[in-house]
Amino acid sequence: MNETTRLVLGTSMRDMFAKGYLNICTVDKCMEIAGMVRGGPTYKLLAALHCINFKDMPPELQSKITAMIGELFDGLSVDQLMQAVEPPAKSKLLTRFGIN
Repeated sequence: MNETTRLVLGTSMRDMFAKGYLNICTVDKCMEIAGMVRGGPTYKLLAALHCINFKDMPPELQSKITAMIGELFDGLSVDQLMQAVEPPAKSKLLTRFGIN
């Protein structure tokens, strides 16, 4: 996986988790970008959790979500991927578009 792909996947996953719920659409797009095939038992479990707030899941399930997503990406550590993608400090590009 190239650096740009890793940045996009990490940013998308970080944004999804920051919003507080599992969005299977985000997972689908990331899988498509990474060339992964949707399906299988883990994908079906995650799809059933679509749009459910993490706070509404039992703690035992919450703690498994990133590992389950990682299974879909052949063992990719979603936690490490998200940690590697830090939000930008005020950049000139963002300021130029009125985003602070």
